[in-house]
Amino acid sequence: MKILLISILVSALAYCIYRCFKSAKKTDYYYQRLNELYKESRSQPGKTQLERLKSLYCSRGRVLKRLGDILPKENFERFINDRIILAREIARLDKDDAEIESDFEIIQQ
Repeated sequence: MKILLISILVSALAYCIYRCFKSAKKTDYYYQRLNELYKESRSQPGKTQLERLKSLYCSRGRVLKRLGDILPKENFERFINDRIILAREIARLDKDDAEIESDFEIIQQ
């Protein structure tokens, strides 16, 4: 009986360790992807600053959605704040973009 209990505990511990490493690997991938998006947005010749910001905003939104499923809420809030700042900058540059403004209102809630 003790052997069965010990084997169950060991396999549960091994599973928890596996899930932690898998989650950390995904998180690292998404952090790296956010950095790549930022670098790409800075080096897009022929695009205006507004076009680059909109591209970064949309791309970051997709990555942040995936990252939000992985990260605890406290860690994720920093990325949301970054996205809010980006939305404000876009709104400042382009007053007519209703999609960005509605997204911005949703984020604030």
